Amino acid sequence: MKVRRVLTSFAAAAVLVTALPQAAEAATITRGKRTVASDKVFVADRYRVNARSEKAAANQNLSQFAGSESGTNGVGTFSYESLTEAFRLREPYLVSRNGDDARPLTTVKDCGSYYELDFVSLYAAVKYDAEAVEALSVGDSFRIDDRSYVLAEIREDGSRAFSRSGFETDEQLVLRKVAPKGKKAYYIAAESGELYYTGKVRINKDAEVRAGERSITAEQYLTAVGNGLREGFRGGFNEREQWISLNGSFTLDAAGNINHFTER
Repeated sequence: MKVRRVLTSFAAAAVLVTALPQAAEAATITRGKRTVASDKVFVADRYRVNARSEKAAANQNLSQFAGSESGTNGVGTFSYESLTEAFRLREPYLVSRNGDDARPLTTVKDCGSYYELDFVSLYAAVKYDAEAVEALSVGDSFRIDDRSYVLAEIREDGSRAFSRSGFETDEQLVLRKVAPKGKKAYYIAAESGELYYTGKVRINKDAEVRAGERSITAEQYLTAVGNGLREGFRGGFNEREQWISLNGSFTLDAAGNINHFTER
């Protein structure tokens, strides 16, 4: 009994540690060969806000993501709809899950006016501290998605264009400012991704699916009904391989169903 109590205490302590926010650190900015210490203090790479739903998403148990069975969001009362609402300013997107053989696992179940998609994952753009980004001057280095980038341009709209060290300037990544009403502003890189849900979602059969200027319905995109209509689309139902691949941004209607999907 004593051993069990000790183990329980250690488990509780582990949960507490994972729930704590990242510790702040003094900013270090690289300018050419010089390292400049900033008088500002912030998390240099990324941080999460204190919104309850985002905390829950950050600490959810996603161990089933590596498995072959259908998962849930792992946070009890937090559904993918409420999580997506919390992450809506961070440009959420959906990706089909793959098995160990790299084949998509995503399945489609006909539920009348909508489909239930299983084995999918939802991501949101990674957040970067506004003070950290705005402290940079052109030529400064900054880590984005664990890679080193150099600030190449501060644009008129306030966004920051970065280029990878050793690459041509057309290899760029842009950080765009997001300023939620009444909350601390931050920057996001649309090309980045942070998992916040894996499991099942719903998509209306008549939802619009777009790729560039082309548009079809979800029914045509996800089933054999769209045979011959999906030219120009990268994902959707593959008749030859009999799988469904997905990678795109989406929006939800009032019922929590996907009503618009755009290929990335």
